[in-house]
Amino acid sequence: EKAMSIKQLEILDKVSYIDSSILILDDIIDNSELRNNKPCLYKEVGIDNAIIEAQILLSEWKNALISLIQASSIKERRQLEILEKLNILIINIYEGERIGKNLAQIKDYSDQLIEKYIDMVTLFTGSHIRFGLEIWQLLANKEIDEELSKASLHIGIVRQVYDDFEDYFPNHHEPFSDFLSESNRLPEVFFKKQITRARKQE
Repeated sequence: EKAMSIKQLEILDKVSYIDSSILILDDIIDNSELRNNKPCLYKEVGIDNAIIEAQILLSEWKNALISLIQASSIKERRQLEILEKLNILIINIYEGERIGKNLAQIKDYSDQLIEKYIDMVTLFTGSHIRFGLEIWQLLANKEIDEELSKASLHIGIVRQVYDDFEDYFPNHHEPFSDFLSESNRLPEVFFKKQITRARKQE
């Protein structure tokens, strides 16, 4: 087998930059202190510089995907599909972040809390897994498997729910951060529901 060139390796490395970009913004929005036992980037360089770094990483990720498209022999229709899904993914991630930020402003329990939480994790983590998988299928010159897309969307949702519950254990990247910042992730929504129910029974 022919070894990949340095340029090809660099392109593949940059394909993962979207994860770094998302985490930088996520840490800012959640007011996190640590990421992988190190201070979050915005704590070291400031919020403005961290946002700029996240945008640079996102742009380099997009350029890497475009380079992969140009180097491939996939049909033009699929090339356009990749770019379309790329844009939808980015929009969904930012919309999910916005919903997450607004969630933290809600003080009392209502059924709307759960609905907004599901919307957030569907757009943010669910879309990340789903569209990432669909883009790679298209890059491989394959038709998108709709059943696989549905499964990957739900895997993303389950992964985010699992992460939110992990926040209550010491092996999490920043234990109890969601609780202390009143982020209204699923465990906190359940707490508020029980408190509201108990108050009504008094």
